[in-house]
Order: sequence, then structure tokens, then C-alpha cells
Amino acid sequence: MHWKMLKAFVNFRSHYQAILPYNLSWQIRNVNFIHDFLTVNPLNIIDIGARGNSIGEIDNLRPYINYMGFEADETEASLLEKINPGFNSYKIYPIFVGDINGEKDFYLFKNRGESSSLLPNELFKNDFGGESFSIENKIKVNSLTLDSIIRQELIEIDFIKLDTQGTELDILISSPHSVEQAIIIEIEAEFYQIYKDQSLFYDIGKHLTEKGYQLLYLNRVFANRRIYDGEARGQVIFCDALFGKDNSIINKMSDIKKMKYIIMLINYGHLDLAYQILKENDKLINLVPNIGKFFKIKNGILCKIKRNISMQIDKVISFLLYLRKTNKLRYDSDRSWPIR
Repeated sequence: MHWKMLKAFVNFRSHYQAILPYNLSWQIRNVNFIHDFLTVNPLNIIDIGARGNSIGEIDNLRPYINYMGFEADETEASLLEKINPGFNSYKIYPIFVGDINGEKDFYLFKNRGESSSLLPNELFKNDFGGESFSIENKIKVNSLTLDSIIRQELIEIDFIKLDTQGTELDILISSPHSVEQAIIIEIEAEFYQIYKDQSLFYDIGKHLTEKGYQLLYLNRVFANRRIYDGEARGQVIFCDALFGKDNSIINKMSDIKKMKYIIMLINYGHLDLAYQILKENDKLINLVPNIGKFFKIKNGILCKIKRNISMQIDKVISFLLYLRKTNKLRYDSDRSWPIR
């Protein structure tokens, strides 16, 4: 059993509270095959909204990551600066990344993780958020666009993670060079307006599709209304959406970028797309000669037997989940069930 799953069982009353990586079943365990390549070509990760170093999905690749975190809350940023988390390189910027270069209002919520440059949607606060979704203080922050930062710091981006409480689309629109340069964007996006006048998942998806990205995965989060104390299915409120370069863009990328993309796709479980890129670009195998060991093509009688056994086990699991119905909490997430 993976140690994170064991930790979730031992340390938490519900494994939902452990916030498991949603790709736990797929993360690369044996990095020997990619060690030489990533040592020379580390992954350059931008984490906007870096509270808690929340990059669990790529945590296993830390020694090969140049991490650049941005956190508007200076108190949280100073705490993050003191961490020695084992990255290839690590830097925290106490900067609000936004859609302008200039001063901006920023609201500190009672639950600091909900803090935003946007005001709360009172309907969400009343139905779902409660008093923790109240504003405690308003401060002024220095806002910079991501494009202006990477030009100043001479940063080459591979991966962007955005969790900025409702302003994600504003950041993407104001920094087209960063969006073009990245190969994967992981973004928290809402289906329900948590903040006033915020963009929703549909707006973000449309924009990124137009910029040459395709949606790879959704980790959905559900919530029950506070007024009801019984069991309920819950409404899907937000998600962690994983976008990767569209097939039409991949051929325009450098070989180094293509191999980085393949490695990231493998780590997130998208082995089919990774395999397709590798097969369509024969010379890439020279960069990581043993990359093929990650791909296990199923054939033969033994695979058929395993598949049939798995189907029978699935029936039992499905029946148990039917009996269980819900996790008995107000919130649930696909992240709690990292099986796909």
C-alpha cells in the first residue's frame, strides 16, 4: 500500500481530509528511467497560490523540479520561505499575480485559504461557506502579471498551477506568453460562483481550448448545503482541471519539451497520449532510452484472466459503495477515490 494511503487511514477520521493526490494510482514510483534526462532538464513549475505547497500530484518528482511559488499573503509566503522541501531549486515570491501591473485590493478571509481579490458571493456563503467565508481584513497588494514576472526573472515555464480563488482566467488572459510556453496547466475552476463576478470552468475551458490546450482530467468537489444535516448527493462546486497541449500543438514543440510532456503525462496516468506522442516521434527515444518500460501493452491469456477477475472484484466494490451511499460528510471529492 502506498504510504500516503496508509497515512490517510491512520491519521484522519475520513480519508477525504487527507487530500490524497488524485493521480495516486499513476504517479511514477521508479524514477531511474528518467533520472538522467530530468537531472539535465528539470521541470520548471509555476505555483500561483502556493499556500501549503499544494503540488501533491507531482510531489514524487521534487528532486527534478525548479519550483517557483507565488503567494499574495506575505505571512504565508514567509512561512513557505522557511521550508526546505527537497526541490532541485526553490523560490517563493510574496507577490500577487493578477491581470495588471499595479496596486490592487486583496481581501483576507476568516479561512485564509479562501482569501481573494474578489468579494464573496453571499449566496454561496449562506448556502455552503458559512462564517469561515467572511472577510476579516482588506489590504493593498502589489500586482504583477505572470508574463511580466517571467520576463524579469528569465523563467522558462513547463507547468503552471493556478489556485487564486476566482481570478484564474484573468491571469491566463493577461499572460498569453506564459500560456503558450507551458505544456500543462492545472487550475482550480468553479462551477458555482463562490466569488462575485468570477469566471467559471466553462469560460476557462473555452479560453484554453482556443489557446491550443485539451482537457485531460477533472477532479470534482461536491458540497451539501448547510441547512440540511442529512445525507445528500451534494452539488458539484469546483474542480481541479488538468489541461495539456493539444495534438495540433505538440509537433511544434522542441524534443526536450515533448519528452517533458511525455513524462508528465505518464505521471498523471495519461499513458495512452504519452505513448502516441512517443510513437509519432521516433527520435525521442534517444533522450530517454528506457522510457518504453512505462508502457505495458495488455495481451495474452493471462491478461484476459486478470481482466475477468478485476471485473468480479468491481462488482463487490460497487455493491459495497451502494450500501455505503455517501461518506457522511458535507464535502466529497474524486480526490478521495484516486482509482482512475
